[in-house]
Amino acid sequence: MSQVEDIKVLNIDGVTYAVDSMSEQVQQMVGIYNGWNQKESDARDQLMLVQAAKNDLSRQIIMQVRKDKEEADAAAAAAAAPAEAAPATTEAPAEEQKAE
Repeated sequence: MSQVEDIKVLNIDGVTYAVDSMSEQVQQMVGIYNGWNQKESDARDQLMLVQAAKNDLSRQIIMQVRKDKEEADAAAAAAAAPAEAAPATTEAPAEEQKAE
C-alpha cells in the first residue's frame, strides 16, 4: 500500500505553522488526521484491488457461460445427428416384406 506523507506544516489564514511547534492538542489532532489520511489511502488502494478482482472474475464468468453454452449446443447437435441420419419408421425392413 502507498505511504501517505504526514502533514508537518499548516497554512492557515496565509500564515505557515510548523506542526511540531504547535500545542500538544494541535499535534494530537494533526496526528489523528494523518492516521485517517493513511487509512483513506489504504481503503482507496484496497478498493482498486477489489474492483480489479471483480472485473477479472466477471470476465471468467462470461467465458465459462459461453463455454458451457457451446458444450450444451454441441451435445444437443450430437444427440440430434443420429436421429436425423436414421429416421424411425414403422415399416418393416424390405427382407421381412418379401417373406410375407
